[in-house]
Amino acid sequence: MAMTGTLKTVVTVAVLFLAGVAAVMGVKVARTYFSGASGADQPTNVRILTDSSSATISWQSSKKSMGVVEYGANQANLLLRAPEVTPTTTHRVVISPLKTGTTYYFRIRVGNSVYDNNGIPYSFHTKEGPAGLLNPSATPSPSQAASPSGAALPAQLVTKCLVSDFKQAFGTHNKAYDFDGNGIVNTQDWLKCLQKYPQK
Repeated sequence: MAMTGTLKTVVTVAVLFLAGVAAVMGVKVARTYFSGASGADQPTNVRILTDSSSATISWQSSKKSMGVVEYGANQANLLLRAPEVTPTTTHRVVISPLKTGTTYYFRIRVGNSVYDNNGIPYSFHTKEGPAGLLNPSATPSPSQAASPSGAALPAQLVTKCLVSDFKQAFGTHNKAYDFDGNGIVNTQDWLKCLQKYPQK
């Protein structure tokens, strides 16, 4: 009878021990799985393209995810947010409107994970000059607007590509001025307008 009680005790201890080992291994597997998922979200090839009042942040990830660019002019207060709307592996977020000639800081958040530049926020500096124009001294007047080839446009076509109109629409989602269809009006749209209405 005493032998049966001892056997039951040994079996119980053995089962509890094996259950404990299985639980520890399960936690390790879960940690490995979740850290691997987090690594797949990690941004690579982070690139920044700026003009005078907007910035385009792009990056890649090894699995589809949706990121949020958290940014601001003070690296300690990244309170502004620009989220993606669909999961992808090739990410692109446009931030606008921004102040010209200003340094901004940002980080990328994917779920609960935050990615930056080795412990400090990424940064970029917007270009100097009027909103949406790369070089204010090179802005053609409406009557002498130049096509990409340098030739003057006829007066009736110039009205379709007025610099002043593009300045007002710059940084918006105005489809009438979004010639390249990227969802934001910028200098590229004005150049595409000039390409669309070249001198005849």
